[in-house]
Amino acid sequence: MDDYIPLQFEWHTLEHLSEPSLQVSELLHEVDIDYDASLDFLLTVHSDNKLVSCAGLAGSTIRCVAVSPQWQGENLAVRVLNEVENFAHEQGRTHLFLYTKPENRDIFGQCGFYPLVEAPNQALLMENTPVGIQWYCQKLASSRHESGEQGAIGNGTRGDC
Repeated sequence: MDDYIPLQFEWHTLEHLSEPSLQVSELLHEVDIDYDASLDFLLTVHSDNKLVSCAGLAGSTIRCVAVSPQWQGENLAVRVLNEVENFAHEQGRTHLFLYTKPENRDIFGQCGFYPLVEAPNQALLMENTPVGIQWYCQKLASSRHESGEQGAIGNGTRGDC
């Protein structure tokens, strides 16, 4: 993409649609990403009326970040992620998480996201602060009550974590 090509960024409210548009579905399929029906909002990016990228927001989690193979290497993922982060902040969502493929760790790491947990060769969960999980664990520890009693919450089936 040597010449400047204008991009159109557009937000869509999804109300938990179970199926994406045909263009979004085709783009996600092309980059081997499954659509997530829990999305609240979806950002689409078009060039010459062709979908070249998308990213979704479900609560405080960024999902379904996809860039057309023809546009990879053009820094579009960074631009899309910046747009999603700005939109999330406008919605009052400042502590963000990101689901991605493990091979995208460096791209999103350069955007200020830090790895939390990885399912090798499947998925990587990242967050936009290096101390978020430590802060959360400290908060839990400080709210712990030493009463000598123990309790658990579950649905009564084996295997609850």
